[in-house]
Amino acid sequence: MKNFKTKINRQVLAGVTFIILLLSGCFYQALQESSPAECAITIIQPINAIASNRPFYVVGNLEGTVPENATLNVNIIDENGEIVREVSTSKKNNPDSVITDSLHNLDETDTNCEKLFASCMPDLIADESGSICNADIKAAYSDNFFAALIANGVVEHDGKTLYRGGIELLDADGNEYEALPEGKYKIKVELKSKDTLLAKDESTLMIGGILRKVITRFSPTKHYEKVDEYIQREKINVASDLFPGYWDPSQVNPAVTATGEIESFWHSVNLAEYSSDDTEYRIILYNLEETAASWKIECGELLYQQITDQPDRVKYFCYDIGEPSISDDDSDISVNGNIVPVNQESRLSLLRCDTVPAETEENYYNTEDPDILELDTDFSDGVTIESGDTIALYGVTSLVPNKKDELDFDTVKNQYTIHNRITTLRYRISGEGINETFEKETGLDRLFEDNDQKHKSLVEFRNVITTKPDWKGKTLTLTVTGIDANGNPADAEDSIELHIQ
Repeated sequence: MKNFKTKINRQVLAGVTFIILLLSGCFYQALQESSPAECAITIIQPINAIASNRPFYVVGNLEGTVPENATLNVNIIDENGEIVREVSTSKKNNPDSVITDSLHNLDETDTNCEKLFASCMPDLIADESGSICNADIKAAYSDNFFAALIANGVVEHDGKTLYRGGIELLDADGNEYEALPEGKYKIKVELKSKDTLLAKDESTLMIGGILRKVITRFSPTKHYEKVDEYIQREKINVASDLFPGYWDPSQVNPAVTATGEIESFWHSVNLAEYSSDDTEYRIILYNLEETAASWKIECGELLYQQITDQPDRVKYFCYDIGEPSISDDDSDISVNGNIVPVNQESRLSLLRCDTVPAETEENYYNTEDPDILELDTDFSDGVTIESGDTIALYGVTSLVPNKKDELDFDTVKNQYTIHNRITTLRYRISGEGINETFEKETGLDRLFEDNDQKHKSLVEFRNVITTKPDWKGKTLTLTVTGIDANGNPADAEDSIELHIQ
């Protein structure tokens, strides 16, 4: 009997122990689920005012522990406190995006776009039916990043809605969202787990009201650093936030590395930024390549609006020495450039005269190895050179108005082909019995430090000229006239004096 009781007591004890452990585990799990995770959220973009009538991203960083079942809410709130846009998701790591024909993944190794979508690109998130048109679900988050695409009207060209690569941002009733009125808004982002608020952040959004905006390339790095200093000093807007359709989150969080584009979509958004009726645009004439958005979209749109010759709407700027900086150790040359206005009375400005080796290549400049013997950027007293020396004359040209039939608009890619610009330079060297003319071309090929590929700037030139024996001992006038693609003088002329010793 004693052994039997002992056996029973052991069984009871074991059962009680099991129940206690089970209850402890349930309590611990419930405690985990009910306790708020330690995390933080920070809105990074938008930081600039945006043009009206175009969608935009809200993107930022997450830190800490982000639960699998968290809900991300992104709200746009007007000045009356009314929520005018609301986008949300409860799915971590963006599992519901789909691949479309318009998507171009710039990472060729990411064949199934898993890395791209996991980076929180919100554009192609689909609903349960597989449709990518529902604007209310265009949000995504991971352990360290979040993004949302906010609908805001549609972009038109010639009265027609632009093609956006299949991206239709519709409300619950299947209608396009109307554009938000210009004004000040609040962005509110919250991360919740069930009813528990895990993290939140708020920032300000300005739609419209952009007085001045810069048109420029964002590369190379030395150039953009100068541009950034300039826009901060002058308090000028620049469209540097991510455009919907062009996904490169590393600009916001270097740890999130994936790039993809829906070309027609982001081009349409870009066009909207340069369609204002009252914004002053400042074009920086540096490294404007034919393939650059600043040329084929932004300059193209201003030419289409026929405002490039209106000084109250479009102003032209350049570097006073032609470069952000010039350094040549062999010649002990080291100068810094400043962004300055060009001569608004002419579409051509001469800025620098380099004395260079005789074998210097026409319309070519290596930023890391300029091979300059002497440099002159002050033409007030002319340029003094030795007889037989070779010079490289640097200058810039501004935009030539294009007739409507000289601008081709691609309705699929939403970009322009600009057919007319200053392409030829007619030189005349005269004085003291000398009268010579010759022609050269615009289009400066640069080689930058971080790339072995030449970049051709369509609005710059660096023409090489070797002085002749009969010029010795004379003061001559060198005049350069810009000729457009149709062979017509383009109201573009500048001159300097040459003192030949």
